Amino acid sequence: MLIKVVPSSISAYSTQANGQFEEIQTHLRKIITDCVGVVYDGEAAVAFKNETGEMASAFAKVINGRLMGMVTAVNTSMSRISGSLGGTPPVVGFTAQSTVAPPGVSLTPDLYDVNTQGLTDLKGLLTTSFTGVRAGLTAHKGALEGTTWEGIAKQSALTEVAALTTKAHADCDLYLNQLIVKIDAQVTSSKAADTLAVGH
Repeated sequence: MLIKVVPSSISAYSTQANGQFEEIQTHLRKIITDCVGVVYDGEAAVAFKNETGEMASAFAKVINGRLMGMVTAVNTSMSRISGSLGGTPPVVGFTAQSTVAPPGVSLTPDLYDVNTQGLTDLKGLLTTSFTGVRAGLTAHKGALEGTTWEGIAKQSALTEVAALTTKAHADCDLYLNQLIVKIDAQVTSSKAADTLAVGH
């Protein structure tokens, strides 16, 4: 098999990968903060914020695990071609950041706010952020594919990264759907409470 490595291409990929992973981290943090900071008040709101915040944190933890798997695969393959790169291979230096959601709070504890606009807006915010995560995952895979690097080491890394990317996209679908279902249930519950209040 032909073995071809252009060190500058690998270095460029490393820079891209670190930036793409950091961008994904930014989206993960926003998903968490949007869940716990949604404009929705009262006792029920605190429970909702805590539950969706925990769901968002769980999602971030899963995605970070996928990213760390990619880093391990790429760096392992890079170490195999270190001689062609002139010694020490470039390293994808990704470090997963904290994904623990802060506790949800109610700005007006004695208020049960049945205005569901904030919940509706949250669905749009989450959809945008999840799209950003997916885009970052796809961009990273494309960056690795586009390196001027041929041989078994690259194929090994690319196979693992492709598999993890597919799993991460499935994670996005799963968790976004769960959050949307949770939001819709809260909207329905809030409107039902409002109807009962009017009835009395």
